[in-house]
Amino acid sequence: HLSFFSDLPKENLHHLFKITKEIELNPGDFAIREGERSNEFFVILEGQMEVVKFDQEHQNLHVISTLSQGQPIGEMAWLNNAPRSASVRALTKVRLLSTSFDDIQVIADKEPGFYRVFKQIAKNLSQSLHATDEFAIRALEREVRENRLRVSFGNFLLNVIVALCLFAMVLTTLVKVIQELPDTTYLSVSFLTVMLAFIYLIKYSSNLTLKTLGLTTQNWRPAVSEAFIFTLLFILLITLLKGLIMHIYPSFATHLFEPFRTVTTPTLKQWLISSALYCLISVPFQEFATRGGLQGPLTVFLTGKHKTFLAILYSNLIFSTMHIFLGLKIALLVFLPGIYFGWLYSRYPTLIGVIVAHLMLGWYALFVLGI
Repeated sequence: HLSFFSDLPKENLHHLFKITKEIELNPGDFAIREGERSNEFFVILEGQMEVVKFDQEHQNLHVISTLSQGQPIGEMAWLNNAPRSASVRALTKVRLLSTSFDDIQVIADKEPGFYRVFKQIAKNLSQSLHATDEFAIRALEREVRENRLRVSFGNFLLNVIVALCLFAMVLTTLVKVIQELPDTTYLSVSFLTVMLAFIYLIKYSSNLTLKTLGLTTQNWRPAVSEAFIFTLLFILLITLLKGLIMHIYPSFATHLFEPFRTVTTPTLKQWLISSALYCLISVPFQEFATRGGLQGPLTVFLTGKHKTFLAILYSNLIFSTMHIFLGLKIALLVFLPGIYFGWLYSRYPTLIGVIVAHLMLGWYALFVLGI
């Protein structure tokens, strides 16, 4: 049943099996280890094995190919006495037929027909070299992708640092301006407009796709449905929380619903203007900046099983820190709901759903509860 020896006459096979021995391996056991010297040669009788190559840079093993019954292992030793170029380990319980090329050569010298074994070895070597070439090509392609990712991340990080530095430089001026404005919504709109310019630079300097920035309609229906349902629960929670705080600390607020509390000029006209600016400009800009401009790219650039959580945390930390000039309360109010919005966005990376959630929760909290 071994195709590798199918061309040998029965008398040659009889002599061959006299110089072989059978080896059994358990899953994970190595028949050949990279770097060792040996002229031992194997043929798989039963089971599956894989050829693996150690990556010095990343300190892990890459699978080159999978071998099964009838296939040879270690035939490269026929060409030279160099160290093994790769390792071979068992995927399942394996039985191997083992011999050495020295022993095969001795028989071949006596029986010339036995040289058919070497012909078959040459054929398998050609196939193995082809597989090695494909592995090398894949490795080069992977290295190119990683280099491009590093360049993109470097450009992204540089732009974020520049944005933070410029913002810090004008912070004192912003603090003076805010004291003279009737409503900070105007300042927020101006601030977000500038930030959008940086997001534009981030997009084109980092080679990010529009989908990475959340500008996609993919899965918008489930995103909106979940945003609506979860945000209703969030609205109920903050309403109960404000009521509880008022009960414990009566000085916190006089009424549960205070729609004009966050409006400097308590008139219906000013309330409508502030609401419109918040819903039509402030919220979409904030989500595009935080979710699309920060969380989306960070999810791409970060690695590890916690990268989604870290992308949510870092993006909200950056964005809330840039609001610290408005006061610690505002920074916290930006950060805490931002974790919720970031979680929603991680489920369906489209800005549509998270904007709906932000509109519902933000408008209710600011212009109904007066938080």
